[in-house]
Amino acid sequence: MPGYRRLPKLRTFPNPNRRTWLELNVGDLDSLLVNGATAITYDLLREMGLLKNKFDGVRILGNGSLKQKLSIEAHYATPAAKEKIEAAGGQIVLAV
Repeated sequence: MPGYRRLPKLRTFPNPNRRTWLELNVGDLDSLLVNGATAITYDLLREMGLLKNKFDGVRILGNGSLKQKLSIEAHYATPAAKEKIEAAGGQIVLAV
């Protein structure tokens, strides 16, 4: 029997270029602020222990509601999330 038929078949393989994201909902952003801060930055997320080396960036999703005016740094935000943040008077800064 040929060698290629005797070897076990690999069903899947790990993607070496996979990117992982820290996903935050709009409803979670209020609970992240401490001491009256009005900006959510990458440094703040690192200090809180949320943004670790295993994540490639931050994505903001549109689930929930926002009660405060915030300035947020992220790599991506859904259209619903942008709308809710701007409706609360805040702004979102997208990194390229």
